[in-house]
Amino acid sequence: MKIHVKILTGNSTEIEIKPSEKILKIKQSIERLKGIPTNSQRIYFFGEILDDNNTIADYDIQNGSSIHLKYLLRENMQINVEINYEAESVNTKFVKIGVKPTDKIWSYSHSGI
Repeated sequence: MKIHVKILTGNSTEIEIKPSEKILKIKQSIERLKGIPTNSQRIYFFGEILDDNNTIADYDIQNGSSIHLKYLLRENMQINVEINYEAESVNTKFVKIGVKPTDKIWSYSHSGI
């Protein structure tokens, strides 16, 4: 059967898959077609995140159904941090920090920003 994969970017692709195959198989197909690592992918069907170990049939996904793919970016990104030095004060400082999506906030909270 064929299912449509709608990607967060607005693109879509079609995948041929059997109802007995696991969700992980969809992710592997997407990695092969689009280069998005399987561990970065989150697949949704009617708002429910799909578990890699369940089958297509477990979710009652039918021929021609659309599923939605969201994925985590692994590139560096920048965030803005607002620092208030005193409560109820106008002493505010904004700092830009280069981070990775996998970075822990704890590592920045102890860095003396």
